[in-house]
Amino acid sequence: MVVRAVSGSWSSVSGEEDNERVLPLTGGRLRLEPDSTEVLEDGTEVLRRFRPGRVSGSEKKKNIYGAFIASGTNVRVELLSLADGSVHEVSLSAREVQSRVSHYDKAMTGIQRGQFAPAPNERECPRCRHYFICPLAEDS
Repeated sequence: MVVRAVSGSWSSVSGEEDNERVLPLTGGRLRLEPDSTEVLEDGTEVLRRFRPGRVSGSEKKKNIYGAFIASGTNVRVELLSLADGSVHEVSLSAREVQSRVSHYDKAMTGIQRGQFAPAPNERECPRCRHYFICPLAEDS
């Protein structure tokens, strides 16, 4: 898996030393850091995230990729599977990008107002790093 990641055609990256991007929102600023960044000859920025396993269809629809696309004017987002070496481009419409970014904005605004009610989930909670100390886990 590591050999594939290092030897892939996408391993040569320009400007990788400063991958951090900031997306200004109404509720604050969203800091983003793709795993690698490449600027193509036509000026397109390719932001890549490495995924350890197979890239599922639901992975491409995650909010983070909408934020990546919104963070620049000429941005393309790619997911690279370290398991099989495949490259998957994330394609979202302008409406989908706006919807995904608005989720971050609503979350930031809610946090600033102190409105962040817990939302327990049988699938997600056991994967959370706070699972064993979460007060909600004691109630169930």
